[in-house]
Amino acid sequence: MVADILVIDDDPVILRLMKLILQLENHTVTTVSNVPAAFASMQTSKPDLICCDLMMPEISGLDFLWQRRDHPQLKEIPVIVISGADEPELFEHARELGAATYLEKPFTKGGLMAKIDGVLLPPVAG
Repeated sequence: MVADILVIDDDPVILRLMKLILQLENHTVTTVSNVPAAFASMQTSKPDLICCDLMMPEISGLDFLWQRRDHPQLKEIPVIVISGADEPELFEHARELGAATYLEKPFTKGGLMAKIDGVLLPPVAG
């Protein structure tokens, strides 16, 4: 499935890497470096999926998940949270706030695509 994906991360290297990987998989990608820019972007274009870093200055990925709940048109968009912090309780808190799944940094192309496909593709009946 080709999707419109919004990537939120304060690290420009991660933004470029994810954009390159996702475009090679034929996805349309929008990258932003902070949460206010993400909300501004979503006012003009609603993505199919959001990939959001958890550890960002000023407004964290957890804060993004919390704020997203106040926007009915956005709260149904699945979110994959991404973090280099090896803290299971952080990922559990993100799930409680509505994240679909998480991806640990550093990640591989295969790991990233497996998470995205797991969220976007319906399960195969068997």
